[in-house]
Amino acid sequence: MQSDVAFVIPARNAAATLPMTVESIIAQTNGSWEAIIVDGDSTDDIPAQIAGWLAHDLRIRRVKQKPSGLAAARNLGASLARATNLVFLDADDLIAPDYLAVMLEVAERSKEAVLVHCAGAYLTPDGRIGPTVCPTNSDYFRHLVEYNPFFVHSCMLKRTVFAAVGGFDESLPGAEDWDLWQRMARAELPFASTDRSLTLYRMRPESMVRDPALVLPSITSIIRRGHTVDPRVANARPQFTEGWRDGYVDIRLLKITLWFVGIMIGARRDPAPLIARLSEVSKSVIGPIPSGIHILSTIHHGILMGACALPHDWPDLLPRLRQPLGQLLKELEHMGNFDFSSDPLFTQFDGTMHS
Repeated sequence: MQSDVAFVIPARNAAATLPMTVESIIAQTNGSWEAIIVDGDSTDDIPAQIAGWLAHDLRIRRVKQKPSGLAAARNLGASLARATNLVFLDADDLIAPDYLAVMLEVAERSKEAVLVHCAGAYLTPDGRIGPTVCPTNSDYFRHLVEYNPFFVHSCMLKRTVFAAVGGFDESLPGAEDWDLWQRMARAELPFASTDRSLTLYRMRPESMVRDPALVLPSITSIIRRGHTVDPRVANARPQFTEGWRDGYVDIRLLKITLWFVGIMIGARRDPAPLIARLSEVSKSVIGPIPSGIHILSTIHHGILMGACALPHDWPDLLPRLRQPLGQLLKELEHMGNFDFSSDPLFTQFDGTMHS
């Protein structure tokens, strides 16, 4: 019998976290699922772990693949799925026991929806869970030209639609999920949502997001594509055929670069190469930054990601990061265009800016 959902799990040398991920699937209150683990030639205990699950649960399958990147692994797993819906679950992330039950209920209520998404939260390395993060539930394309509002495993989409839109773009070494959601939103394919927090995103020092040399070029390409024609989207809505045309593409590239600078500061790594890049990006920004573009909030979020920390950790983080953060803010002031006073986090940064 066809399952309702296929969980596609790329896994390479993830033996430390994969068992918890798989157990969160096995614990589902709705058992109509299959799990496809795409093993990228692991050299740790993953093969033995998978063999143990296979011996006791026929819903779990393993497929081997030479390391080819996340997009290729996810596409391979999706091509082997038999279920109606797909969920792409990384080998270190978790879902709530009622994830499947709730997501399918939303899909049943919104029969036209091709993608259902939920809220989630960050999980720190020491096991603390952050506040609920609720993604946008409207104007999807407008948001997706600027940032990715979704944890990848917070989205469940129709398998046939995934195939029809071409799956993940394997030319992107990172952020391929953001690119997929943006393409779907450009075509205004119907999304549905629940504000239930059903996923946990594990923050790890080894996370790909801490490698801007790998990920930032992909994100830059995605943001630029969002502001121009994307020939990969044959059925774009007429108002989005030429992309989001508000003239803010350079500001959005500046923001995402600042986010990565924040990550480097939070991870206590040298942000100098990115700050140099920032200087080049800022030259394309003409006039003052609009008040709604919250630069400090962007830096703040990046620092928390880099430090694998939660918002209430900020008072403890700030003294240790005051010097590199102060240097960054002074550099931004020298670049001009910035009015920080309207940013919601101005009061938290003010002492650092003028120390």
